[in-house]
Amino acid sequence: MKLTLATLVTLATITSAIADLPLAFHAGKIEAVQVTTEAQRFTNLAKCAAQNKKSPTSEVQEDLCEDKGPAEGKQFVILKITPTPARTISPFDYKLVSDGNDYPCLSLALVSNNVYDFRRSVHESSEPIYLIFETPSDLENVMFTCVYAGIPYLPIGPIQLIEKPAATEEAEKPVAEAEKPAAAKEEEEKPAANDEEEE
Repeated sequence: MKLTLATLVTLATITSAIADLPLAFHAGKIEAVQVTTEAQRFTNLAKCAAQNKKSPTSEVQEDLCEDKGPAEGKQFVILKITPTPARTISPFDYKLVSDGNDYPCLSLALVSNNVYDFRRSVHESSEPIYLIFETPSDLENVMFTCVYAGIPYLPIGPIQLIEKPAATEEAEKPVAEAEKPAAAKEEEEKPAANDEEEE
């Protein structure tokens, strides 16, 4: 099944733990962060080679694609990025980092076609893109950074991947629970309508 942009938008949208999106870096802005265990659409390089389709295109043929989900216990983290004009972005340049572990970018997709095309090694326009990463499903937050040292504005984060319950909601629960016994007690103390006085 081909996953459209509309489907992707329904996935959990997670905001940064330290700043509101967008988050700027040297080559663009992270506009949204999405976390999912659903299968995504990728190009199949063997099929591309068999048909001599070795260069990326704005529209990808259906018969060159396949749906792939994350490995067991893993999730996809998808960053929607608007590139800075005159800058290039390569999926090989970026990774997510957490607790000393690196999670390299798997591939890049144009927002317009939503297919992660392994043939697209560099993006050279300001058209919005997705970068996709695979991380453990219990990972709480990550830093976004470049594989090369000394790049301006990087790393950025931490970016929160697991939403925490709002403190206000938790605070309201004990109050609601406390009201229940009083209401129940009041109900119990009411005399039954059909009770008769003993003679």
